[in-house]
Amino acid sequence: TNFFFIPDILAELLLVLRKFGKCNIKWPKNDGNNHNTPGFCHVVYRDARSIGELLKHCTRQQRATVDYFLHIHMLPSSILTDFSVRTTRFKPIQVVPWNMKDNVYAVQQKNVRHHEPSYADWSRTIFVSPLHGKMTAFSLGSIMSNVFGAVSITQINTDKYGYPTGTGTVLFYDSHSYMRAVAAGTIDIKCDCFHKLLDIDPFLRENEPCTFCPSTAVAFCRNFLCLRSYCKQCWAQKHGPKPLAGHQPVTRREQIF
Repeated sequence: TNFFFIPDILAELLLVLRKFGKCNIKWPKNDGNNHNTPGFCHVVYRDARSIGELLKHCTRQQRATVDYFLHIHMLPSSILTDFSVRTTRFKPIQVVPWNMKDNVYAVQQKNVRHHEPSYADWSRTIFVSPLHGKMTAFSLGSIMSNVFGAVSITQINTDKYGYPTGTGTVLFYDSHSYMRAVAAGTIDIKCDCFHKLLDIDPFLRENEPCTFCPSTAVAFCRNFLCLRSYCKQCWAQKHGPKPLAGHQPVTRREQIF
């Protein structure tokens, strides 16, 4: 189970976290070896009960969702201050718990006929970014379904520790909903917790075959005249002459998570 912290202090924070159980501290981008963080870290407890104990010691702020804050008891760090006149203070550290069950949401569609495409049909899948840290697969699927049409599966992409990377995929139930989402290109989400403008692109899976030859595709054309995957050579051949020359490719490099 993972946590997201926004701290200004380190030593005091680590002492407090380990009071609730054995845990691993994961600093971003350096795999836990460097404590010069940009202001947050992941905490993975070995026992889920430790998380419950930690949250019991947090204060809560109720808005659209519950925000948790852990107050760290600390002393001023200046060595020039006489110890007798030092005053203790409490530093609030925000704690954002993440339930790994929120990574995937599958909708049970009614009246699904056996000859219809399966959930593994990537031709109706979009790639969405950047997601807010509090957005779950269920909330993402609900928004996409309300705006563009029925959704089959939504997934929040995660790192090796199971924590969200800020990207996700959405598989639509039918091609019409998928094409509406691709045509929109973006979706502006406003709520009490956050305001995010999300980019929407067709999803290009790893080792996607080119539509026109056996080679591996490196790009996808989102224009409705195409909506196909292309290798480098086929893209140049098909998009050289007008009116396709102005089409912009979507590459998998932009979708790495």
